[in-house]
Amino acid sequence: MTEMSGGTGRRLAPGVASLWRGRLRGFCRRIGIALAAGYILVFFAERMFWSRWRPDDDNVGAFLATWFVYSIAAEICLIAIRDYRVRGIWPMFLVGALLGWLIEGVFTMTFFGADGIPFPLTIAWTGLSWHALIVVVAGWYGLQTALLHSFARTALLSATLGLFWGGWSIFWDRQSSPGSAEVFIAHSFTATIALILAFRTLHVLRCGDLRPTRSERTALAIVVFLYFVGVTLARFNWIALVTLPPLFALIYLALRRNATDETRPDFLVAIDAPFPWIRALPIFLIPALASLIHEGCRIGDLSAPTNIVVFAITLPAGFGGFVFSLWRVFRRRAEVASSGIR
Repeated sequence: MTEMSGGTGRRLAPGVASLWRGRLRGFCRRIGIALAAGYILVFFAERMFWSRWRPDDDNVGAFLATWFVYSIAAEICLIAIRDYRVRGIWPMFLVGALLGWLIEGVFTMTFFGADGIPFPLTIAWTGLSWHALIVVVAGWYGLQTALLHSFARTALLSATLGLFWGGWSIFWDRQSSPGSAEVFIAHSFTATIALILAFRTLHVLRCGDLRPTRSERTALAIVVFLYFVGVTLARFNWIALVTLPPLFALIYLALRRNATDETRPDFLVAIDAPFPWIRALPIFLIPALASLIHEGCRIGDLSAPTNIVVFAITLPAGFGGFVFSLWRVFRRRAEVASSGIR
């Protein structure tokens, strides 16, 4: 410590001040990565799921709160990817299960039954069938892999996601007025622009160099633990106690096993490379095709119980994907390191 001129106060030595500035920059960078990853999850988990902006439920305050919760969950998932060398699709599915059960089990508690779907089916819906399968595997893992691979691969996956979104949105039109085409288009394209910016932010902030501190890890663990004990456990008692902790423990054991077998750098390192902006253009196929299907069905006054179709397909796919992922990770042997993303 050295004194300021005039003896009116004290200031940090140049070396110490530089160290604190570096730590502050690192903390802000990690916050930015968490917020970017959180929005990517919000896009596929909330904006695509609900398909439209809901004036009564999607006010600015509610959206920011949702984004904040997903950013907390995203940071936990990023740490899991980093600590347990998650690279391939099967351990990534387990990260998706971690996300799904954090959101639906700890924070929103639809894990225990919701919207007429009884427990235990809600263990898989939507934690596995939507969050793991669609949000993480298709959105987080698949689309980012495609962005680094090729224009054509990005276009193919984006078109698939757009067709899925459009078909899924038909179900909501059976529940309430479909609204105008302009509102649907504005919502889907605005959300997609933010999605592309979030993908780019991960690269600008060097997500491959993510190194959360011990205090940050502890703070995240405390937030989840206190919410689980004070809210989830208080509401569902022994059911919450005998389901969520064992499932999280199973994911932990599987990812820990993955860390011992995986020889390649983790997924954050793999995607830590800038992609050409032109390669992001096919992502606009997502809102374009979704809007086309939605508007076509609105004009033709067509409706279908697409929720039942999606439920019937994704529920067994989500549960089966989780079981198969566990099997693959526990049976896996060390692989020869290879470059690029498969």
